[in-house]
Amino acid sequence: MQRLPRWPSQISPVRVVIAIVIVAAIIIGILVATLPPAPVPPDVVQSGDIVLVSYIGFFTNGRVFDTSLQHVAEDDATWPKAVSFEFRGSYSPLRFQVGSTPSTVIEGFEHGVLFPTPMRVGEAREVIVPPEMGYGPSDPSQIKVRPLREELTQFETFLRLDFIARFQREPVAGLTFAHPVWQWATLVVEVSEDFVTVMHLPQEGFVLSVLQAWEAQVLEVDTSANAGLGRIVVLHLLDTRHISNVKAEDDQGTFRIVNVSPGAGTYVVDYNDEVVGQTLIFRIELVSIDRS
Repeated sequence: MQRLPRWPSQISPVRVVIAIVIVAAIIIGILVATLPPAPVPPDVVQSGDIVLVSYIGFFTNGRVFDTSLQHVAEDDATWPKAVSFEFRGSYSPLRFQVGSTPSTVIEGFEHGVLFPTPMRVGEAREVIVPPEMGYGPSDPSQIKVRPLREELTQFETFLRLDFIARFQREPVAGLTFAHPVWQWATLVVEVSEDFVTVMHLPQEGFVLSVLQAWEAQVLEVDTSANAGLGRIVVLHLLDTRHISNVKAEDDQGTFRIVNVSPGAGTYVVDYNDEVVGQTLIFRIELVSIDRS
C-alpha cells in the first residue's frame, strides 16, 4: 500500500495553519474594503444634513433663557424665565446645517445632535453644554462691585456735547427734566459755549426708582458740602431677592444684579450676557431632516 507523504520536517502543521489564517484575513479585508458603505437610514442625522430642531434652553437653576416653543415661552408657571429671556413675536423650530463651517449654532448644541449617537427624527434628548462649548468664559472686567450706600454731588458740570449725548436734549438755562437714572428733578443752572452745569433736586426721605428697575431712598441732601458741590446720599434698597431678578441698562450697557451683600454694604452688577460663562442645558427634539 502506498503511504501518504509525511510533512517535511522543516514545515510544521502549526505554521501552515497560521499562514492559512493570514491569507483568509487578507481576502476578507479586501472583500470588506470593496463593499459599498451601508446606507444611512433616512431618519438618522449625519453631517451635512439640514435639520429642524425644537429646543428649550435653561440654566442649571432651571430658568429658561431661550426656546423655540411658544407654549413654553408663554407658560411662566411651568417654565420660569431667566431675567434675560426675551419674548419673540413668533416661534418655530431651529433650522441649521449640521457640520457647516462656520457653524450657525454653538458647538455644544451641534455636538449634542450627533453624539453619543446621531439623533433620529422624533427623538428627544437632554444636552449639557459647558461654557467652552457654549458662549465662552465671562469677562471679569465687566463685573462691577458697587456700594449700597452711594454718595453723589448735587452740582455737576458737563461738556456741552457730553450733556447732549447723556440727556438727549439741548441745554437751556432754567430747564428742569427728570434724571434718566435717578428719576429726580434736575435743573440746568448755567450754560456756556462749552460747559453745562446742573443741580439735582431730590427730597430727603424720597424713595425713587433707579433706572426704573429697583428702588433707592434719599438719605441726605446737603447743598453746602463738598466745597459747594453739595452731597446727596442714596441707599439702594436691594437684598438677596433681587439677585438674578433685575436687568437694567445704563450708559455702560445692559447689566444684571448678580449679588447683594448687605453685611459688606455692596451689590454686584454683571455686564456680560447672561449665557456667557454658564453651563447650559438644552432639551432638544429632532423634528425633521432635509437632504434635498
